[in-house]
Amino acid sequence: MAEDTNQKGAPPRIKQLGQKKVSMQEGELAQTKFRPSPYQPPCPVPPPAGAPQGVEPDHTELIQRILEQHETLKQILDKITELVTSIGTAPKPELNYYDTPQRVITVATPTQPNSPDIISNVITATPGYQAETIYATLQRIAPKITVINDGSDTLFIITSPEGMTWSSEATILSGEARTFWNVWEMRLRSPTAGILGTPNTGGVYRVTERDYWLAYVKLIPSGGGLSPIDKASLTNQAQPAANTDILFTLTAARLTPTNTPTTFRVMVAMSNAGTFSAVIYNGVIPAQVVNFNVVPGPALVANGLYTFDMLVHANDIVDFRYTVTGGTILVLRVQELDSASA
Repeated sequence: MAEDTNQKGAPPRIKQLGQKKVSMQEGELAQTKFRPSPYQPPCPVPPPAGAPQGVEPDHTELIQRILEQHETLKQILDKITELVTSIGTAPKPELNYYDTPQRVITVATPTQPNSPDIISNVITATPGYQAETIYATLQRIAPKITVINDGSDTLFIITSPEGMTWSSEATILSGEARTFWNVWEMRLRSPTAGILGTPNTGGVYRVTERDYWLAYVKLIPSGGGLSPIDKASLTNQAQPAANTDILFTLTAARLTPTNTPTTFRVMVAMSNAGTFSAVIYNGVIPAQVVNFNVVPGPALVANGLYTFDMLVHANDIVDFRYTVTGGTILVLRVQELDSASA
């Protein structure tokens, strides 16, 4: 017997299955119409034991717990808001800085001690290092700290980041300053003991975490600051003999700095061409004579106005010379500039 086929040639079995599927869709529709959805979530709170079927469960206890939790969360949020507000408006604490007044080296120590732990003793006149106990004072190290040498002799300094290892000796010349980093403690010595209240005698120093310029300003005399200091002023003066000290010849005095290290700014004009020089006395015999260089130089042009800067350190004594005579000093002015503004 030949197989029965549909219009598209499908086998009878396929046709029968298709008919059955249609029959199920139509026939069972009425039966499945009122069934609960299989995806409907169950009741979140089961009915109490023994409750009659179909009676709505009592949610009062659940609602009460939700309200209590909401109130607790609200209280926590209020506390957080209060804390954040207080942090934003609270005054910031003032930091303690290591900032000493002028101090002196109490015992002269011309040679380096054999150990960093050798501390000087003024009562027994025992030479050694003088300690600046930064950590013991502040309970922290100093990330950046500056030593200023206000005395006339050299300072030698060792530092430690934790109190166990020590650096090699660093030197600070008279009138200079040096910054150190991450210092737990530092120890100082000088070949000469200082005299308190006499900055230019022996070992006198300051130690500060504050900005070096601010520390420097503290000791600038009245009229200092950023204002230059008038050191010399000559106008229309006859030139002294060639290669002789001009200021000493005409005023019987040479120039010494008020603050060190500093800068002398010199303005000069001569009526005749010649070479203008600075003479520096600082324990050197003979004195150092250096020419101010000009282009095409070294001679100054007659009646030309020139300005020069020169660095001056502690114990420097300065004068000037000119290589020709017979002319006129049209103007010679010298001003001392603060080292921070030079």
